[in-house]
Amino acid sequence: MKSKIVMCVTFFMLIGCNSEDVKSVSYYKEHKNERIDKLKSCNKETRPTEECKNAAEAQHQVYFQK
Repeated sequence: MKSKIVMCVTFFMLIGCNSEDVKSVSYYKEHKNERIDKLKSCNKETRPTEECKNAAEAQHQVYFQK
């Protein structure tokens, strides 16, 4: 019983450690330098994150608004 509680607590702690605020598409549209930096770092990742997708969508919207 004790080991199950420890496993559950550890699981939730790990989930909490990995959670970060995901910036929105509108945020990246308004912050060009951060958008460019995020897109550069996303090119190095093997799996795109939600922030990578948002930065890419913002880039797409900014590019095609002109």
